[in-house]
Amino acid sequence: KMGNPPVFWPSRYQQTGWGMAGPHHFGPPAVLAILWAASFHFIRHAFYYVGWITGGICIAFSLTATYYLLDTAFRDPGIVAVHDDDGAAFGQRPAPPTRHHRWCDVCQAYQPPTGAHCPHCNVCVEGYDHHCAWMGCCIGEGNHKQFVRFNMTWLLFFCYSIFWVSALGPFLFWHGRHHGNGEEESFLGEEDALQDMSAEEPPGAAGGD
Repeated sequence: KMGNPPVFWPSRYQQTGWGMAGPHHFGPPAVLAILWAASFHFIRHAFYYVGWITGGICIAFSLTATYYLLDTAFRDPGIVAVHDDDGAAFGQRPAPPTRHHRWCDVCQAYQPPTGAHCPHCNVCVEGYDHHCAWMGCCIGEGNHKQFVRFNMTWLLFFCYSIFWVSALGPFLFWHGRHHGNGEEESFLGEEDALQDMSAEEPPGAAGGD
């Protein structure tokens, strides 16, 4: 444990920096539940109204967003090295202090110029940006890129789902065709459109005798 964040996979954490959680444990499960509830709706809508290509893209967006969420929430944000009761060091070992470093009385360690002490996690974090309750942890130098990628992924997924999956895609591929009895409705999905395109004869192929 480093301050308030527990390390649930020490060996993995020591090797890669992944394997710790922030003090707000409700955050990541809540975000994951919201993400997959919305994903299930849009994936189902995509397969039913547009086609398997759009459905596959929605699945890829969902899995990518989930990966970056977990990578952000359970990665060391840049915790300055502290020591447990046995004297073992956890966190990132800071560079030798310079005149730009500050001493943290709480952590009993030198704080990097870009660092700050987080009162929620009770540790100093290098490159401290903010404490995110939704991620359950601090956002700092160690997980800032993952945090940005997660937000970019779900924002792109949201825009894609609203404009293509919910509006333009069904408009292009879902056709209600009313014939004599006014009851027949047919679905022209992406796969059907691709088959129609491949079946078209190239110009001049029907030339003749």
